[in-house]
Amino acid sequence: TVPIQGVTASTYRVLAHQNNTSVTLGAGAPFVLNAGQVFEANTVSTPVCINADKPVSVVQVMEGCSCVGNGDPSLLVLAPAGRTSKRASFHSASTTQINQHSVSVVVESGAVGQLYLDGALVNSNLFQPYAGCATRSYAKIPLTSGVHRLQSVSGFQAYAFGIGFGESYAAS
Repeated sequence: TVPIQGVTASTYRVLAHQNNTSVTLGAGAPFVLNAGQVFEANTVSTPVCINADKPVSVVQVMEGCSCVGNGDPSLLVLAPAGRTSKRASFHSASTTQINQHSVSVVVESGAVGQLYLDGALVNSNLFQPYAGCATRSYAKIPLTSGVHRLQSVSGFQAYAFGIGFGESYAAS
């Protein structure tokens, strides 16, 4: 999962596509899901590294202002670790209702110093390794509204967010 600037927690769900799928959350003990079974964790305040030995789908849900103090419910489908981009452009909407914009980025830990946002190198100190998954690191980066560009020769995953009281967006 990824951190979301401006909220205190989120929910995530893991859906198994095949029987006997072994799933591990961070450094926790593995557990088994069968095809169509879902594991759900609510009000999670830290990003979680999810590993599985067979295909799974993972979604992250922004819970909304009545649960986490800000935003509106939004559903985000998370990409598997191997699906990365080397360049991306996106737009942070300019509205009076959404007053916090951010992008959460996931990279291989060895590529932390290779990510550029709008032509400037992203500060490596913004990145943290996932607990129990030291090969991957994440950062949440505050943004202004407008068009933004990410670039890295090593690849990345990016998830853009906008938060306001009772209003939000999430995009990958």
